[in-house]
Amino acid sequence: MGLITWAYSVPFFLVTAPDWVGSTMFDVSANVPDGTTKAQCPVMLQNLLIERFKLAVHRESKEVAKYALVVAKNGPKFKIAAGDTASEGSDDPVGPPPLDMQGFPVLGHGRTGTAATKSKFAAYWPKCTMEFLAKMLEVQLSKPVTDATDLKGEYEVSLHWIPDELAPASSRMPDDPALMSAIQEQLGLRLEAKKGPADFLVVDHLEKTPTDN
Repeated sequence: MGLITWAYSVPFFLVTAPDWVGSTMFDVSANVPDGTTKAQCPVMLQNLLIERFKLAVHRESKEVAKYALVVAKNGPKFKIAAGDTASEGSDDPVGPPPLDMQGFPVLGHGRTGTAATKSKFAAYWPKCTMEFLAKMLEVQLSKPVTDATDLKGEYEVSLHWIPDELAPASSRMPDDPALMSAIQEQLGLRLEAKKGPADFLVVDHLEKTPTDN
């Protein structure tokens, strides 16, 4: 599944494929010719999947539940990114991040991206566009998210939450925010539920055993 989503630039929840695609692991070792651009790599990977796994796919539009990321009534609640954040990731600390009083990972000061304990998640991006944030939320929600905030440029974004599947509403403490409430309370944004078309990648054929080297 990781190879397919990378090759075709599609999130896993918009791929229709046999169950084994999401669990079977492969050891792939490939060389990229000198001078290859980043944009060319997905096409090369598509060719690898077609040649070695006999992959055949087609695109299909389906009506799905999705979200629009919009500014909430009292938002936004984050600041414009600093002009120079190059030092943020230049000397990343080694080991897991420290935890705050509620047990959430503490990011920043060289720790960027997402981090998690067994149940508590945190994210920090010193230079984040709303389009990028929408894409990150897609992964957590397994549904398409579009940016409808009209906020341009880059922002410093920090977020912490507990996924719904790890803490039912009935067992949550006041300091245990669900993702939906965290987006509104911590960022001053909200997710507006809607329905609309989404482009699925449908796997028509895929061999479980690749051809020999």
